[in-house]
Amino acid sequence: MLDIIEEPGLDGGKSYRFREPYGVAALFTPYNAPIALGIFSITSSILAGNSTLLKPPGKVPLSTIVFANIFLKSFIKSGLPPSILQVLTGGGKRMMNRFMTDPRVGALVWYGDSDVGLKLWSDAAGKGIQMAPELAGSDPCLVWGSEVDLQKAAEVIVRGRFLGSGQACMAIKRLLVQDTLHDDLVPLLVEEANKLKAGLPSDPKVTQSPVGFTALYILLDQMEDALAKGAKIETGGYRINYLEERDPAGIFYKPTVLTNIKLNMRLMTEEVFAPALPVYPVKSVDEAIAIANQSRFGLRSTVISDDIKIRQKWVKEIETAGVGTSDDHVYYDPYMPHLGGYKDSGIIGGKYFTTMLTRMKYVHTGPDAEII
Repeated sequence: MLDIIEEPGLDGGKSYRFREPYGVAALFTPYNAPIALGIFSITSSILAGNSTLLKPPGKVPLSTIVFANIFLKSFIKSGLPPSILQVLTGGGKRMMNRFMTDPRVGALVWYGDSDVGLKLWSDAAGKGIQMAPELAGSDPCLVWGSEVDLQKAAEVIVRGRFLGSGQACMAIKRLLVQDTLHDDLVPLLVEEANKLKAGLPSDPKVTQSPVGFTALYILLDQMEDALAKGAKIETGGYRINYLEERDPAGIFYKPTVLTNIKLNMRLMTEEVFAPALPVYPVKSVDEAIAIANQSRFGLRSTVISDDIKIRQKWVKEIETAGVGTSDDHVYYDPYMPHLGGYKDSGIIGGKYFTTMLTRMKYVHTGPDAEII
């Protein structure tokens, strides 16, 4: 039993609320942050009291398998049974079908595309399985103000967009800029983006990772669409190899900043899971919020402004589960909910995995029938 809450009953007895594990939880962890999100998912499931089945990401399974083995040895040493954590490799679709039809599995954690995730969520609900989905995002960022520090803003935006070569659900993906600041901010974004370095992971100066092939080829299509509709590439816009040479077969993509953006471009209407940043000027905060809220996604957003009233308005009116007004769009600490979004980014808003992977039980005891 977790989080026991005791309250006096109106009849002189007592009422209790507490949470219980589902029993067995199956975790499908992602390729873009296999260690960080793998560890988070495992610890959340174990702390919730579940025996845990772990499906590593198919693209990069080894790191997940290694740290899961370290965890398991520690769990066994602490007196937990070996069944507390089991690693299963194989095809994701077939394994999901297996878990969905196994009555012993009570909960699922799944990271990925919103269309697939929402369908899986619906299927899980129909089978009486709890699901904690982590879905796509198209996070907006607004820069607005009379005295906003544009150099600092550029640094925050470039980190928030290009971390992990843009392969993060909670990355900045649409930049909305006060029209009078646009021409001053864009060169600073280009300068910061050009500082980023692709290369081998053994090089400590490298900041950009290879882009997954699915995300890469979707980006190529999104870029073609944007250029056909008049977008201007300020920097980047092509594939490179680990030597940072232009290479049509490169598995890296030069960090890209685009202007002359139109709202019907795929870069603005879809998730961009790769290193490209569209910059769109706005004439009012109301216009910025309206554009931001047009998206089907609602994961996280950031406002960079020297005006507290603008920050308050953004926080109140933006349709995202997470909002930042700090110096780091991807900021996270242990007290914050683990992502979660509005709309097609997760519907229910921010969530804690340890709560999602347990269920509430309530008990009332009469005055003469206590249980504790």
